[in-house]
Amino acid sequence: MRLIFLGTGGGRLVLQRQLRRFGGLYVEVGKTRIYIDPGPGALLTARQAKVQLEQVDVLVVTHDHLDHVNDASALIEAMTSGGKYRRGLLVSNTCVLRGYEQFEKYIPSYYQQNVKEIVEFPKSRVFQVKDVKAELVGLKHDEPLTFGLKLQTPDGLLGIISDTEYFPELAESYQECELLVVNCLSNYGRRSPGHMNLEDLEKLLLHVEARQVFVTHLGFTIIRDNIPALEKKLRRRTGKQVVFARDFLQVVYPGLEHYF
Repeated sequence: MRLIFLGTGGGRLVLQRQLRRFGGLYVEVGKTRIYIDPGPGALLTARQAKVQLEQVDVLVVTHDHLDHVNDASALIEAMTSGGKYRRGLLVSNTCVLRGYEQFEKYIPSYYQQNVKEIVEFPKSRVFQVKDVKAELVGLKHDEPLTFGLKLQTPDGLLGIISDTEYFPELAESYQECELLVVNCLSNYGRRSPGHMNLEDLEKLLLHVEARQVFVTHLGFTIIRDNIPALEKKLRRRTGKQVVFARDFLQVVYPGLEHYF
């Protein structure tokens, strides 16, 4: 399994100032290719990382916020060679696909019709592509249908936690994951509604089995701090191998020993 962090920024200030990229996460398991949360600049960032977008099998958009969905239509264009080939799976929620409450439909029908299949959360909560089985997990965010993922792969169980506040059932849902990618916006002592801070991350890590954790979607209060010191503090307090991801970081699992 290979992961490429195509964007590790989080929050409006980091987006406005472009302190980190917002291209999302690319996951490759054997011949299965999954692209998660293509925010602003995703198309360019993916090309710079030499991701073959025409070979992407699954496009996942976890919720209807600009920094997660902005380039979704452009990604569909790339996946389908401009609509020439009707292919791929689009996984998202009702807000993004149809509109819900104050959230307007973000991916136009014109682009939705170009993919071969659509999985709409919360109506559907599972999907399978080749040798990857996925479960969608409801989260607590101000976009009410936000979800995370658990990917069961031949290499192990990967948990991906999108934007959410901490709640006790979160650890329960991701208890058995062997590798975690977690969005964490704010530093110790700082809080943004609908997101975790580092205290929340500590609580989560003390209640899950995963030994190796990559933290992304980093807000300004984390980015401006001493990140190696924060990593060391989290490792000491949780007993987990914690890394704050950086843009273009590539991770191969198993075989993470040199990251820690």
